[in-house]
Amino acid sequence: MSDQFSSGFSIGRVLSSSFSILNKNIVTFGILALILTLPNGYFVIMSLTGDMVKIAGIENNIAVFALNILVQFIFNSLLAAMLIFGTFSSMRGRTFGFADLLSKGLSVLFPVLGLSIIVGGIVTIGIFLLIVPGIILMIMFYVAIPVKVVEGVGVGDCMARSEKLTKGYRGEIFGLLFIVGVFSMAVNLIAGFLAGMLGDAIISSILVYIFTAYLAAFGAVLSAMVYYELRAEKEGVDIETLSRVFA
Repeated sequence: MSDQFSSGFSIGRVLSSSFSILNKNIVTFGILALILTLPNGYFVIMSLTGDMVKIAGIENNIAVFALNILVQFIFNSLLAAMLIFGTFSSMRGRTFGFADLLSKGLSVLFPVLGLSIIVGGIVTIGIFLLIVPGIILMIMFYVAIPVKVVEGVGVGDCMARSEKLTKGYRGEIFGLLFIVGVFSMAVNLIAGFLAGMLGDAIISSILVYIFTAYLAAFGAVLSAMVYYELRAEKEGVDIETLSRVFA
């Protein structure tokens, strides 16, 4: 598969390969995404059905919302770590199961979680300042988590490494994320349209939950593919070399 990534950063190739990897592993990746987006799914289903959303007896809306965000943030970090590992294993043609993905994900969960919090905080501050700085920072640190999963360096080094890898290709990455953003909005609109046609709040909310889980899985795979494309282009790294760390 290394020949596929040898002639410059290609948005089309990254998108095509990301969909290919995700759909090839849709059962494994899909089940994990459905499980690890349950907090959001529960929140959506309860909200759309008109029931009071409560967690562990907590009924205060603000408290429930904050707890939901915290739990989902942790689950998102775990999902990203597992699917990044799974993406590179799949690219190499290696078989893996839930236990393999869970083991790798848990082994880097806390560093990935800490990195996500730091990067998320920096990007949020940038967005509050003037939006554009936040977008630039988001693109600069876009592959920080794949760096952590694959290279295992410290948090600061992950951010510096991501900044170095994305340099010279940030316009392409912005274009890629813009396309993905439009795709996500289109998926949500389709989900909403289908939900309206069904006329059943529970079925509609479950449909939205499934679409959300798919997009979460796609986002994790996409970050891995962007990371690989950048390393292949800048450093001539092939998938065999990159995957040795998982051996």
